[in-house]
Amino acid sequence: MGTACLVTGFKARQAAAMMCVYLGIVSVELHDFWNLTGMAAGTNETHFFKNLGMMGGLLMIVAYGPGRWSVGRRVG
Repeated sequence: MGTACLVTGFKARQAAAMMCVYLGIVSVELHDFWNLTGMAAGTNETHFFKNLGMMGGLLMIVAYGPGRWSVGRRVG
């Protein structure tokens, strides 16, 4: 549901904030590269930093909004 909100722009700021919090929790729980060794550590580190990048993008939507062509702008 959050992805649909981001794509359409309807309540995008709230959806992006919730997705950012969720992604942060999941990243720390599932990609704990600091407790691993070898290839597993490298793979999990890559996924962890990928998720941090996605969190940054979500925070940009929270800060700046979905844009002027969003459905949420026309409705609300």
